[in-house]
Amino acid sequence: MSRDVEGSYKAELIRLHDGLAIPGRMKRDDKVQQKIDRLRQEVSRVSHHDDIRVETGDGNTASAIIVTRNDSDDGAGACILRSSHTDRDAETLLRTLWTLTEIEATFRSFKSELGLRSIWYQKDDRIAAHLFLAILAFHVVHRSAPRLKAAGITLS
Repeated sequence: MSRDVEGSYKAELIRLHDGLAIPGRMKRDDKVQQKIDRLRQEVSRVSHHDDIRVETGDGNTASAIIVTRNDSDDGAGACILRSSHTDRDAETLLRTLWTLTEIEATFRSFKSELGLRSIWYQKDDRIAAHLFLAILAFHVVHRSAPRLKAAGITLS
């Protein structure tokens, strides 16, 4: 998602900049700045890395849009991970968390996209069979996802 949003954000900035030289397009510096501000609000997760400046030519007409990338980590967030497992190092805990997140996302996908909702079984062998099928489906997804990604298929 972030790459698509970033791509459309950059394309819109380029379109605005190129439009300054095209007759009939927006050129007033206050209007251009207002459009940039609205665009930055819409894509705040991506645009906070950029410093955007509108240069004015004669009168109140914008002549250029200058974008400089600000890659400082001053605004970077932090994640606090708390665990009762004191025998494991931070990297092991983080990998366990990522795996758990991946498993939860896969089962969420099963429930929503495939319609595998909870079923109230009365017999233990049916519960075991349902659990076996769910875990088997997870392994199929987990094994095929890297191959699909390598082939350029990035669908969920």
